[in-house]
Amino acid sequence: MPHVTVKLWPGKSEQQKKRLADEIVKDVMSILDYPEESVSIAIEEVGPKEWTKSVYEPEIQAKWDKLYHQPGYTASDDESRQIGMSSMAQKTWSKDELRKIAHTDDLHISPFREDGKTYGTPTWIWSVVVDDGLYVRAYNGKHSRWYQAAMRQKAGRITAGGITKEVSFEPVEGAINDRIDDAYRAKYKSSPYLGPMISAKTRAATVKIVPREPNASAF
Repeated sequence: MPHVTVKLWPGKSEQQKKRLADEIVKDVMSILDYPEESVSIAIEEVGPKEWTKSVYEPEIQAKWDKLYHQPGYTASDDESRQIGMSSMAQKTWSKDELRKIAHTDDLHISPFREDGKTYGTPTWIWSVVVDDGLYVRAYNGKHSRWYQAAMRQKAGRITAGGITKEVSFEPVEGAINDRIDDAYRAKYKSSPYLGPMISAKTRAATVKIVPREPNASAF
């Protein structure tokens, strides 16, 4: 009866965690030959400030000889990254920022180039707000250049409604896409381009935009 626990820093979406759990279940079933009903997965978020004491020292360092895959960082490396990452993990859009972005149609997105430092050419795209999240889609689907750059680099910058923000990019899957469709219909109902923006091709290239601190890592 395999039970797998994944511990990670906060900041990943429910869609990402669900996808990870689904993939782990598939691998356990395929490799270890267990039926699906025998497998359970837990995902626990542990903050950066607690990671060393709660996870690294008792579960990694103390059980080094039992690890089938060892990390490439040490406790000191971990602590040195905590300041930037903790601020990134806790960063969210303010209600005023979401209000301004929701009522504008001038969002320009600039994922980093390959060097991870230089912003790409700003691309104008539609944007919608659902609950406390900001979402965009690539008109040409996963073949769009800005989308590919966003998925590779995972970070960049946007401007919208007089706001300029350093951001992270997260792929979106699951039922939330239906609500994003509804948001597109409500905001762009008079546009002849609405149809393509709620098609299967563009749904597959849906991105959640999350604000981050300027010098924080996107990984």
